[in-house]
Amino acid sequence: MIQNSFIHKADNTISINGVNIPIEVLKIFDPNYTLPTGIKSVRYTVHPTLRTGYHFQHDGSRNLRAEHPCPVLDHYIANLQSIKAIADDVKQDSIDIEQLLAPYTEKRKGEYPAIEELVVALWELVVEANPTAMQRIQEIQTRRLHTKQKYPANRINNGVDSDSGSSESDT
Repeated sequence: MIQNSFIHKADNTISINGVNIPIEVLKIFDPNYTLPTGIKSVRYTVHPTLRTGYHFQHDGSRNLRAEHPCPVLDHYIANLQSIKAIADDVKQDSIDIEQLLAPYTEKRKGEYPAIEELVVALWELVVEANPTAMQRIQEIQTRRLHTKQKYPANRINNGVDSDSGSSESDT
């Protein structure tokens, strides 16, 4: 038998029809969402057409029967797609924020050519005497100079990265 479900666990994790939803996301969807006073968890199921199921609230020591069907919990179940869309937006926003807050040195380091790329270009020039290697080295050097200009090593406090407190060398 297919059941719709809403579960609010004691650790404040929410599951709607098996989809985990951070409580912060549910509170964006419904800022008034909260557990009833003294309740630690909720377990609610309802058959989509027959409207049968159960609704228990747990106070930490025992299960208490609650209103069934429950229009508020049915509303969350019915709006699962909207809640998931909010969760996706929050996830993307947190990724964007993490990128903005990445330490300066990591951003700087990430734009430099990889060491392997530098070694291969030098190897091809020096050991293999490859005539096109010099052009590749010049391209790499152009990227290095661009990175140095974009992320100067001494941009704050004479070379001390304000995000990490560590000293940077001019790579």
